[in-house]
Amino acid sequence: MSSWMTVVIAAGSSLLLHLFLLGILYVTPSPLADEAKEEGGIEDAVAQKLEQKKEDFFEDVGDPDRDLATNDPMPSDDKDNVAAPVMENEPVGSTADATPVMNDASIPPPPGVNAGAFAGLQAEATGDLGGGVLNTGGMSGALAVGGIAGRSGGGKKAALTMGGGSEISEASVARGLRWLANHQMPDGSWAMDTHVLPNGKACGCNKAGKRDSRVAGTAFGLLPMLAAGITHKPNSEKIDEKEEGGKGGKAAYHAQVQKGLNYLIAKQDKRTGAFSSEPYSHSLATIAMCEAAGMTSDPLLRASAQKAIIFVLDFQDPSGGGWRYSPKQAGDTSVTGWMFMALKSAQMAGLRVAPERYKLVERFLDGMMDAKTGLYGYDKAGIGSPSMTAVGMLSRLYLGTRPSNEYLRKGGEFLKKNSPAANLDNIYYIYYATQAMHHMGAQNDCWDTWNLGPNRNGKNGIRDLLIEKQIGGPKSPPNATHMRGSWEPKGQWTDDGGRLMMTSLALLSLEVYYRHLPLYMSEAGAAR
Repeated sequence: MSSWMTVVIAAGSSLLLHLFLLGILYVTPSPLADEAKEEGGIEDAVAQKLEQKKEDFFEDVGDPDRDLATNDPMPSDDKDNVAAPVMENEPVGSTADATPVMNDASIPPPPGVNAGAFAGLQAEATGDLGGGVLNTGGMSGALAVGGIAGRSGGGKKAALTMGGGSEISEASVARGLRWLANHQMPDGSWAMDTHVLPNGKACGCNKAGKRDSRVAGTAFGLLPMLAAGITHKPNSEKIDEKEEGGKGGKAAYHAQVQKGLNYLIAKQDKRTGAFSSEPYSHSLATIAMCEAAGMTSDPLLRASAQKAIIFVLDFQDPSGGGWRYSPKQAGDTSVTGWMFMALKSAQMAGLRVAPERYKLVERFLDGMMDAKTGLYGYDKAGIGSPSMTAVGMLSRLYLGTRPSNEYLRKGGEFLKKNSPAANLDNIYYIYYATQAMHHMGAQNDCWDTWNLGPNRNGKNGIRDLLIEKQIGGPKSPPNATHMRGSWEPKGQWTDDGGRLMMTSLALLSLEVYYRHLPLYMSEAGAAR
């Protein structure tokens, strides 16, 4: 039996268990709704909503079957200006009278629809999204290849082992999640420019962070927890915190996730769906909300995610297909990468995204790619950079192009030359390149070379490099301060994001083994 068939069987077993638990949770009130009611964070909004008829519950969040390609403005009636509908004792999961939002329109474009340099590729060359060994018929979403079904249980353990993770890398993840939990603000947010300790006092461990965005910071705090299988549900994944001496136990962070999600929902614009008018912040928060919705089917989260995606779609350049700093502005590869992944996260959560929007993204990528080298520029072709090439490659892979494609193979060789060891201070590049190479898999030995180093022994591979650089890690000097579990903010963009962004993206890179199932399992690299 092949190694990846083991992953599939384990993921299938985990899925059956999760479906059973979901059936139990169906009759359980949403903890998010309960906390909102108890703490009064959106009490006024709840009071307004309870006065409306139940059939208005779904109309308020936008009809999933509406034509999202239109530019019709959202309704501006202030009496409906609520963060997201909250019904007392609303059950977890989709209610019986809910309008279905998971349908064939959520599936990526079929093979052959790619434009430009990728036009006319046949099925065997363009990918099998929605048609691989985990095919779910017309439902796609979290259970498909590339989805989020491998984040807990047996599927997580199998994906970790087969993908080249280890108990040591998981111990590093556990330390990082503890640091995140200890630095959550009292209101449920995370901040990039300052942090607090559990006693409520500010600490100085994030002096490098200059960006004052609680929305982006909260997304950075939530995403590694969600990637580890932790949701706001008390029965979600527990984290093994045992150290080499055998001390420690299981840690539960569902309360931290619950507070963080409530913070984002309270901050969301009730009319437009925007978490922030700044595209980086909004896209990060949207990814987090979509992932949480896809993992739990909580109706409160789905409502928030649906609104957030409508804002993403309204922001897209209708001509060039990308995103930038203002609505409908000609795009750049950086902003487009984050916004596009928000759309893919929505698809994994079963939310509706019109296929035409993916075609627009392909048009944008064609304009950014150098046809000779396969490298991607920031706002024009011909000036390829490692970071933008990693973003472009990951986007192509999610759009259905196989790793065997000529341009992706050229890109993979380019990323191998720009190795983790030489670029560890560029955490933005590390984050995107790690995902791209993971999905490139065994093609040209991309994943094993990136993950385990050129000699496949761990040295100079991204896994061991990140573990070595973590404060309090096995190769780090003893450090009992509140920085233990984090990564020192050095290099590009950390002046803005500080220790929080550095730690979040490092953790997500160490969670790559199970965060998203490999897009092309038959081509995935096996651990050595």
